[in-house]
Amino acid sequence: MSYSIYGDPHWNGTAGETLVAKMVEKGGRLPTILDPHFHGKVTLRGGTQTPVDLEYGAALISVKTKKSKTGTTDWLNLSALPKCPEIDLVQHLVRRLKNSHRDTQLSRKEAVPIMRQARDRLNKATDIALEDLSNNSEFLRKFFTGLYQTRMENLDIIFNLTEENRLLHFKGAEHLLKDFLDDSDGEFFLMKVRKNSYQSRFVMFRDRNGKEHRTTLRLRMVPNNGIGALLAGKKWSSNKTSILTLKVQQEDHKGLFSYLNNKNKLNKFPYP
Repeated sequence: MSYSIYGDPHWNGTAGETLVAKMVEKGGRLPTILDPHFHGKVTLRGGTQTPVDLEYGAALISVKTKKSKTGTTDWLNLSALPKCPEIDLVQHLVRRLKNSHRDTQLSRKEAVPIMRQARDRLNKATDIALEDLSNNSEFLRKFFTGLYQTRMENLDIIFNLTEENRLLHFKGAEHLLKDFLDDSDGEFFLMKVRKNSYQSRFVMFRDRNGKEHRTTLRLRMVPNNGIGALLAGKKWSSNKTSILTLKVQQEDHKGLFSYLNNKNKLNKFPYP
């Protein structure tokens, strides 16, 4: 079975990719920014196993469709989790819970207390794991270096903001994550914002002077299809199974766009 490892679910972005392709092929400043030497058609790539949604000449484009002014967009949705002790402990619990009620005769409604108890156990495990990961600055730097190199650095990023009726474009190499990666004396850490944020943390950076900065990113550790599918498959869910995933999400869009705009690195294109 194949799971999405890049970006938003593909069904959420196909219409956005088509819109971007049409705007590129229409001509004007956008295709010139992408590849000034190319004058052909856009190739739709997409799918769940690549960060590249579109190709235009030498430009590899990642399209992120945002349908509301709140919420997050995904940079990474990883099912093949990296090996480290903090994550391994959660994986061990997930393996114990997986299909543990596959032979149940209980309905989903009757199983609510069982699912609540399992969810509480998993929440506790992910909360501890994320707290411990916050102290593993070496792992975090390596992890976010890989994220930058594979999902940002060589890509053209286009946010399709449907409520604002416009596209925002920037070179992935300009994401402010690069500023923090370049500071070899600083360290990444994770911040718990709310008491009940058991599966989620803001990604933070502490520079050499001890000053703390938001990276505008969020890290989440969560089962992709919920607890019911994990415990009993379709008996307690509409999904056959559920696996543990590690997500990196763009949390503070306003902060990112403001940073890029101040550097004169943000290109804006209204819908036609």
